[in-house]
Amino acid sequence: MLQTLKAHTRPVTSVRFSPDGNMLASSSQDRTVKLGKGSEEKQFRLEKTLLGHGDEVWGWIFSPDGEMIASASHDWKVKLWNTRDKLLKTLDDSTAGLGSVSWSADSKMLAGDSMDGKVRLWRPDGTLLQTLGHIKPMCGV
Repeated sequence: MLQTLKAHTRPVTSVRFSPDGNMLASSSQDRTVKLGKGSEEKQFRLEKTLLGHGDEVWGWIFSPDGEMIASASHDWKVKLWNTRDKLLKTLDDSTAGLGSVSWSADSKMLAGDSMDGKVRLWRPDGTLLQTLGHIKPMCGV
């Protein structure tokens, strides 16, 4: 084992590397996203904490260009951050907790799924492009 990072006060829900591999970030039930820098040769160390969600953060992702992070929470919001820890925008069009988010390959669209069975598509400026509804939940079918 290379290293154990201890940063969150509640269970971790997701962890990923940035596209260039120099940042490691994790989300948690403690309502935060933590960012660390390092490499295989140089140990990762915690550098920033993204605060602002009112509930557990279950999904997040770096944009393909590595410049932004989108985080999804059970507080019904998606938050967009720059990787220097500044909150850029809050996307608030869900009627239920959000579980995951995904960027388009060109970083021009963001998709988020929610517990109301819908997928929403946004531009990074906060413009809601489309809401895709599902007839019934997939689980238990």
